[in-house]
Amino acid sequence: MKRSAVQVAGLAFLAMPQFLLACEGCKSSAEENGSPNAIGEAFGYSIYFMLTFLALVVGSMIVMMVRAARRIDQERAALSLPQASG
Repeated sequence: MKRSAVQVAGLAFLAMPQFLLACEGCKSSAEENGSPNAIGEAFGYSIYFMLTFLALVVGSMIVMMVRAARRIDQERAALSLPQASG
């Protein structure tokens, strides 16, 4: 369920790219006579880099926490199994 909701949100953002663009204040300072200038374009790329890096860090932390929780659950399950008497 959660995975499909994320996929739907991703498709919605791909279908409507105006949500992924910079705000009006950032766009106007990055344009020169209506066309983007080199500094504005580099500024946009730096924002994309910062957001991507933040998403990668947060995503990596979540993956590490999930793996640690699963490992702890497996260790607890292994310790609580009844011993077979022979």
